[in-house]
Amino acid sequence: MTDQEKQDLEFPLLEGMGEAGGIAFTEIRHIRHTEDGGAEMLRINLTGRGRNALEAFENLATALKQVQAKGWTVYTPTKELPKVEKKSLPTPVAPASPIAQPAVGVAPQPQVTDGGTISVVKIVSTPRADGKISLGFFGEGRKYPDITKVCTVEQAVMTLSTIGAFTPEDFKAVAEYDGISAEVVWVASEKLNSRGVPYKNIVEVKAV
Repeated sequence: MTDQEKQDLEFPLLEGMGEAGGIAFTEIRHIRHTEDGGAEMLRINLTGRGRNALEAFENLATALKQVQAKGWTVYTPTKELPKVEKKSLPTPVAPASPIAQPAVGVAPQPQVTDGGTISVVKIVSTPRADGKISLGFFGEGRKYPDITKVCTVEQAVMTLSTIGAFTPEDFKAVAEYDGISAEVVWVASEKLNSRGVPYKNIVEVKAV
């Protein structure tokens, strides 16, 4: 008698019941990027059902392989920020030449904002199907990231090196870091979104 036949004998009435004999579930997450440069975190509860617990886990594992192949990842609970040695910021370098002043009698032109800073309290790192990392930076009370950066693992380690002793191991699964006190410095990109607004390129992340 095969294992399947044994299971059929052990659970002869389950196929006629409204509920499965076994249920296994997990939460998967994915950051979806929009055309205007924004991003949103998608969360889905993935459930596997079967005539018993073993079959439910097997069905869940099969479904996980399919969603992971599309770039979705199993959610990893919040973990502590890696420790880092505290260092003083280097002294700013004085400009090589004085800034030109407007000519006498000519009204100064309005200054165009081409960069700025964003205060962040949370970071979410998500591995992508193409091998790169998506970093989402959240301000206080934000449901979605204020700014994101897609980069290689090595670039992610370098980007966050000023706030934590990150290693490539920290970016193998989705990770959420709360209690951050940092600022993201950004500059406007030459690339425009569908509304004609420049995308924001992250140039530095610094602890505050």
